[in-house]
Amino acid sequence: MKLPHYAVLFATLITPLSASAANWGVVIGKLSYYNELSNYCPSTRACTGARYTESQFQTYQPMANTTVYITDPNSQAQWGVGQTDDSGNFEISWWNNYPQGQPSYATLQWKGAHANNRFYIRDGAGASLDWRAGFIHQHGTTIWDPQDLGEIGIGSNGSEDPLAHVYAGAERTWRDSFQYSNRLAQNYGSTQVRAFNTICSTSCAVSATLIHLDTDPRTPFAFSGRIAHELGHTASHRLSREGNSNACGNYSYGSASNGWWSLWTPEWTCAGYEEAFATWIGDVARYWYDSDPDICGAFIGPCPTMAEPSLGAPGGGGCSDCSGCSGGNCPPANQTDCDGRHVGNMVKFLWDLYDTNEDSETLSEPYNRICDNNFNWMVGTGNGLRDEPFGSPNDWDGKAARDYSTLYVINYGVSPLPAYNNNCAAPGD
Repeated sequence: MKLPHYAVLFATLITPLSASAANWGVVIGKLSYYNELSNYCPSTRACTGARYTESQFQTYQPMANTTVYITDPNSQAQWGVGQTDDSGNFEISWWNNYPQGQPSYATLQWKGAHANNRFYIRDGAGASLDWRAGFIHQHGTTIWDPQDLGEIGIGSNGSEDPLAHVYAGAERTWRDSFQYSNRLAQNYGSTQVRAFNTICSTSCAVSATLIHLDTDPRTPFAFSGRIAHELGHTASHRLSREGNSNACGNYSYGSASNGWWSLWTPEWTCAGYEEAFATWIGDVARYWYDSDPDICGAFIGPCPTMAEPSLGAPGGGGCSDCSGCSGGNCPPANQTDCDGRHVGNMVKFLWDLYDTNEDSETLSEPYNRICDNNFNWMVGTGNGLRDEPFGSPNDWDGKAARDYSTLYVINYGVSPLPAYNNNCAAPGD
């Protein structure tokens, strides 16, 4: 492996090329990054069906499916453009109109954009990225005899590049999850990820096309809990007829007024389902249907909680109510359920619907169908409709797992109820 080249970030504009060229050539190479993404499947587990395993951790991994440029080292004018493949390999034809051999250097430029415009990474204020590595170009090379730049690495052990990790986590989420939804393949694109700022108290997706990642130093490396999860919210928005992004934004269940959620505290089930779906669709990038998936509540390292068994399934320990509850997340006096309101159990519900592990159920539904069922919520604020929580009165347990299950039966003739009941039957109407 060649030693990585290093470069710095600039904010520049690309200028157009002239029509004649005195220097031209073709370069090939591989763009990679030193990987510290967390939430891999650890080597202590079987990892059947896992898409991201510990063997990929702390190694150079491909900077896949991104646009790369050959540019002038002085003016930053664009000489050529190409894209990497799944393995990070690229081939770029380039030319300029300088006298032959001048300048002798060129730069390989990476700007953090997905090659098919599914998403792009920006700094916290929205400015373009500009990573570069310089090289001495060879005039007259061709596709049959190209100049080989070898492997060019972004970051190194101990000097990991945070923005490269944000891109890599997003690219894995698209490639191993979102692209398999027909509706997302047709409608998902131009999502801007701003890294890093304090716009939100933690990371947040403020619309279908804008994500803010927070400044916690662990955030770039938290694959499941940050970039994949926030992209999951943008996918949910696109799947559910561009639903009101605040319809499920009430996190003040019971006497809580803290505005946050966790996997294992009771929540209003509209908010709980939205967080669960964003978690699940992001985590499919780590585990496919034939795996033994985990659920992540951790920033660093592997995720600690397995999706199986379900609490309500035989041997699962049983679902509990809130008797003896005290503190900010206790329910109103007329509601006694707890486990059914846990986001973690709603995530388990979606895994039971999808995976091939039989946890006292035999469901194994297609990924595309599970995703697209969100489109079956019709527009409106009435009972069972897309923006039900904004009805009169507000129903913060509307548009949740129960309604999702009803829509699934109506549209696909398959009942998710075994998975729904196994995971403590999230309240709803």
